[in-house]
Amino acid sequence: RMAFRTALSGRRGPVYLGLPRDVLKARMPIEAPPPETYRVLDQRMHPDPTQVSLAADLLALAERPVMILGGGLRWSPGALEAAVSLAEAWHLPIVHTLKGLAPEDHPLVFGLIGSTNSPVATQAVQESDLILAVAHTFSQVATNSYGYKTIPRHSRIVHIDLDALEIGKNYPVVAGLVGDAAAALNDLRLALPPAPQSNRRAWLATLERARVLFWEQLAAMADNDARPISRMRLLRDLQTVLDRDAIISAEAGATHQWYRFGYCATQPLLEPGGYSIMGSAFCMCLAAKLAYPERQAVATLGDGAFMMIMPEVATAVAQNIPILAIVCHNNVYGNVQSKQYLNFDGRRIGTDLYIPDLAAVARDLGAYGERVEAPEAIIPALERALGSGKPAVLDVIIEAAPETLEPPTKVRVADRY
Repeated sequence: RMAFRTALSGRRGPVYLGLPRDVLKARMPIEAPPPETYRVLDQRMHPDPTQVSLAADLLALAERPVMILGGGLRWSPGALEAAVSLAEAWHLPIVHTLKGLAPEDHPLVFGLIGSTNSPVATQAVQESDLILAVAHTFSQVATNSYGYKTIPRHSRIVHIDLDALEIGKNYPVVAGLVGDAAAALNDLRLALPPAPQSNRRAWLATLERARVLFWEQLAAMADNDARPISRMRLLRDLQTVLDRDAIISAEAGATHQWYRFGYCATQPLLEPGGYSIMGSAFCMCLAAKLAYPERQAVATLGDGAFMMIMPEVATAVAQNIPILAIVCHNNVYGNVQSKQYLNFDGRRIGTDLYIPDLAAVARDLGAYGERVEAPEAIIPALERALGSGKPAVLDVIIEAAPETLEPPTKVRVADRY
């Protein structure tokens, strides 16, 4: 009971429960406790009113405030709606640390910060005079290895988090609101005056122009009929086919980084954190499809990662879990090889792979399998795979040149870029 209560309380998360072997072997007359004895009620901890009042004063006077949404927002029902409502009322640009946490087609959402970021989102944070951070831990990935690449050196931060130990842990704050994200945002909204005192529309217009330019550049990158297939072309066509509520998982290296960089996400990406756990995308996708059988579920992973978990295709077939795996097939450990290319004059070791016909392997395991080699074949193949009603693998042959394996480090969105 305590393990379940701990997992479902506060910040929430996995719990390790160790059982000695003699306990596991013992036979005892035990009745399983009903869930109501260990589940936690919806507890909405509100922050200190003094800190709420201070935060409201700071936000009301700021000329270029920005809201950073962190992954903890997902554990607070209604928090995203409260954040968007506050942003709309107070003309706040929103950036986030988890891909798709806020829908990236919303006019006030400017994308992802941190490693493999949206340059527009980084611009919004760098030019801000106040940061409202909600359920955000200022982690290594979200801050691009700490320092001041993402968070400006002299930033003023209002930090909302359920865990008091996170407030000011990595960056100093001017106000700390310890409490549930939705409760804190609603309290803050009530403490604010009816409308912002400063005109923020000019700054928002600057960011909007930068976003349009960024999207135009991504569209130009996707308008590519070359063979092997470019990653941006694959991402664009994937977005064309998938439903708005489709679940997408990603995991490691270049495949994950390109998705974070070039996909306009409307649902939170399933990712293992730090995007380093190879093969996890397929397994996360299996669980997600079981939880939400009515939604499309797609795992995007590289060929090296897929080779590590290929037997799980048989699991998907045996359990009739109709997910789609899109494998970016280029016969390299792309993320590592690109770093070898950049740092060691093109010399490389241990990163060339020997990958079989993955579509044929999938068919042998009882799944739907198709190899995709031409850009014009992407959309029809996606439609066939999703319509098969079976676990499916699309073996997509993509470019392998080292200089194309990672997203550009800088994309021009304004003169400063």
